[in-house]
Amino acid sequence: MRTLMTIQIEAEAGSRALESGTLRETLRRLAERVRPEAAYAFYADGVRTVLLVFDLRDATQLPAVTEPLFRELQARVNVCPAMPLGDLLASWH
Repeated sequence: MRTLMTIQIEAEAGSRALESGTLRETLRRLAERVRPEAAYAFYADGVRTVLLVFDLRDATQLPAVTEPLFRELQARVNVCPAMPLGDLLASWH
């Protein structure tokens, strides 16, 4: 299932993780694990934010994907199913 994941990292925890190299390494491992079709980094609501679009094969993958983000970055993570607009429009026949 195509999945949209938003990761928000508060300034203090993010700065510590950036200085120690944890931020880069945690995000690198995440990208290797989920192989996103799209990945963006930006600032939203005043915090470092990462947006990934990837295929979640099974919901049992979620703990392995999200726990490092909670533990290593004290991140807030939002995960939701998503579909291309064309698929949605096609489903309304």
